[in-house]
Amino acid sequence: MRFVRNKFRPELNQCSVTKLVGDASMRQYFRYTSAKQESFILAVYPEPFDPKDFNYLQIYELFRKISIPVPEIFEIDGPLGIVLQEDLGNVTLQKWLMTATAERRREKFCEAIDFIAKIQDDGSPLVTPSYQTANLAFDFKKLLWEFDFFRKQYLGNYRHMREDSLPELDDEFQRISEELSSFPRFLCHRDFHVRNLMVHRDRLYLIDFQDARWGP
Repeated sequence: MRFVRNKFRPELNQCSVTKLVGDASMRQYFRYTSAKQESFILAVYPEPFDPKDFNYLQIYELFRKISIPVPEIFEIDGPLGIVLQEDLGNVTLQKWLMTATAERRREKFCEAIDFIAKIQDDGSPLVTPSYQTANLAFDFKKLLWEFDFFRKQYLGNYRHMREDSLPELDDEFQRISEELSSFPRFLCHRDFHVRNLMVHRDRLYLIDFQDARWGP
């Protein structure tokens, strides 16, 4: 990998690069670990991008302004499509909840809900027309796309149900999409769930926010 060779000069330093297992994403993730056990995450995009018009960086800077903890960005290489960022480890909120006490689980859930409120209340006014997010929304078309994704990936690929099964779902998806798209819109993470929240040194962090957009 050209970026690793240029940045870390692995021929002079013992290191390892490990590919991480991700969810449904076009990006690939790698962990670089040096001989001193310093580690970083490399997010590798499928195509080059212009850092000056890069939604992930825009939302990263916005979230930091409103004190939402996110992994620090150390370097961006647009032509190679790489973001070098802080390594938050492997403990998602989902994994952390499995061993936490009821009281500690409640604390972290409340903290996560506070993130949503802060993004809506403090983040929404900061979205200017220059943000890519300003032109993205959970509109009727996007909501229907999400339902179609659910039908194909969950009902089809995971539950092995036929595409034409449960035809009444189409009317229900249409109705819900119409209702939700009519609500007032605020800034939303877009994929807020327990695998996109990391627990690092007992602090909650938010990741995978590059698709933030307006929504109910």
